[in-house]
Amino acid sequence: MQKGTLKNITHFSLWHFNTACNFDCDYCFGHTKKEHPAVGRYSSDEIARSFDDTGFTWWIGISGGEPFLYRELVEIVEKLTRNHFVHVDTNLSCGMEKFLDRINPARIVYLHCAFHAAEVVKRGKVDKFIEKVLLLRDAGFSTILSLVTYPPILKRLEEYVALFKSYDLTLQPKIFRGYHDERRFRLRKRHYPESYTEEERSLILKYSVDPIAVKLILGLPSYTGRLCGAGKNFIRVHPDGKVSRCPGDSTNLSNIFKGDLKLFNETRVCKAKSCRCPFVSRLHMIEGEKDYREDFEKMIHLNDR
Repeated sequence: MQKGTLKNITHFSLWHFNTACNFDCDYCFGHTKKEHPAVGRYSSDEIARSFDDTGFTWWIGISGGEPFLYRELVEIVEKLTRNHFVHVDTNLSCGMEKFLDRINPARIVYLHCAFHAAEVVKRGKVDKFIEKVLLLRDAGFSTILSLVTYPPILKRLEEYVALFKSYDLTLQPKIFRGYHDERRFRLRKRHYPESYTEEERSLILKYSVDPIAVKLILGLPSYTGRLCGAGKNFIRVHPDGKVSRCPGDSTNLSNIFKGDLKLFNETRVCKAKSCRCPFVSRLHMIEGEKDYREDFEKMIHLNDR
């Protein structure tokens, strides 16, 4: 995507595209090998038309699971990017040839390439991961490269950052949310990021390029009672096309793939106890919050040529 265009996109859809994943990360909170039964129910033409018919230009974030496990993903992205913009979250384990051959990089906001170190190392694919990132960069795609700061992996953060830097790539920490206990077989577990030590927080923030990392390192922010664009300019789409306001608010906005999306006409107060989606902060959806979009765009283009 061309630099400087992020602010021109008014509507954002976070699409939980599929559920199947080929990795077995210890820190994954939704891992399953099974695919959601709704995946493949709608054709690429039907999906693209459902967004076109809203009359808006969308930034559509495609996440899983591992989206590239679905063999028709490239066709869906190809159709969507005729009139909209897309980003894809991926572990980069699948072949990228078809994507590189058929997709226009100017319509891809970025690919979020998650370097799940334990799984990639176990498969002996570290060099292959970096090779794919370099292919994407050379083809004109922007990439965000992340490493989840799961406590056992955090110890090697600087090592991996240095490795990627040797290829002129920025690998950034992605703050871990969940439970971990190094004292195995004990009943009491520690919750993160609240349980990070000050030294660990400093290490994470040292290498973070996320404009809202300072917030996320302390836990999920809360915007309860404040006006938010979720439901009006931001939606959460489930694999079957059902739409909710956001990951933290399940208010039903009907089904976009059935053509009856019901967006709010105005911003409404946040009802969630905590904000489970960092895009709400990054995309300036909260009234009175700092506008982080310019900083977010810098993060998006860090690994460009």
